[in-house]
Amino acid sequence: MMARNPSHISFVAASSVGKCPRVLMILRNWALMLSMALVVYLLLGRY
Repeated sequence: MMARNPSHISFVAASSVGKCPRVLMILRNWALMLSMALVVYLLLGRY
């Protein structure tokens, strides 16, 4: 049982590290899309 724990911990750490950049990329794309929509709305709203 003790021999399995380090490999399991490293596997969980590797899988969580693999997921984090994808989530951050999705959040960044969502924030960029929202900011662009806000700029377009503000520019078109002035006319």
